[in-house]
Amino acid sequence: MLMHEEGPNTVIDLALKNDSLAVRTVLEDLNTQLGTLGFLEDTVQNVELVMAEVLNNVVEHAYPEGEEGDIEISAIPSGEGIQFLVQDKGVPMPNGTPPSGEQGSLDCELDDLPEGGFGWFLIRIMAQNLEYRRSDGYNRLSFFMAQEAA
Repeated sequence: MLMHEEGPNTVIDLALKNDSLAVRTVLEDLNTQLGTLGFLEDTVQNVELVMAEVLNNVVEHAYPEGEEGDIEISAIPSGEGIQFLVQDKGVPMPNGTPPSGEQGSLDCELDDLPEGGFGWFLIRIMAQNLEYRRSDGYNRLSFFMAQEAA
């Protein structure tokens, strides 16, 4: 993990390979760094949830099975929250846009509940200013996570 000063803000730069263990390690590093910078535990937990969904989606969908790839994360913390940029060189999102994140129906028997599909719903309700673009061979997902009130 790299942390440096850039203008009035600290910038956190992280890089990882596209595998689940690397995701877990980077989430732990990010949590530690945000805690060191004074972010409240609720904010750190919300960031962890959203980043876990984002990074696991990259690992599962951006790179074909068995293909190695890198994921880069930049975070700029401020008093209001954290601005994130997640980049990878994997497969572009279908139709050039993130999934809508509509919550599936939960009005069914327990055995009929869907196993997945809640990730983008969580990302969209917890993150602000979500933007995706594909440029120069990179998928670029940016979003803002607000600091929770004390």
